[in-house]
Amino acid sequence: MSPWIVQSIGFVGMLFFLLSYQVRSNRRLFLCQMLGCSAFIVQFALMGALSGCGSLAICTLRNLLLFKSGDWPWVKSKVTLGILLAALLAVLILTWAGPVSL
Repeated sequence: MSPWIVQSIGFVGMLFFLLSYQVRSNRRLFLCQMLGCSAFIVQFALMGALSGCGSLAICTLRNLLLFKSGDWPWVKSKVTLGILLAALLAVLILTWAGPVSL
């Protein structure tokens, strides 16, 4: 795929993150961040950056859970936080390719 298209997907993700600073409700904030993370997941997948792709997928899941935190009270528990942190650690271990993975 053309590098211009891959980079433009990253710019779309950045626009969603910039837009997230302008919204006033938490739900819209989490929605903008989910969309931004999703765009970066696609960009990193196209670039072959598995560490970034995996960690952003977990961040997207976290934002989805926070988006539904009013309906699902267990989302705010420390157990859920521990599971998400363990998943991030697993992605780090499984995709480690040296300092470039950072």
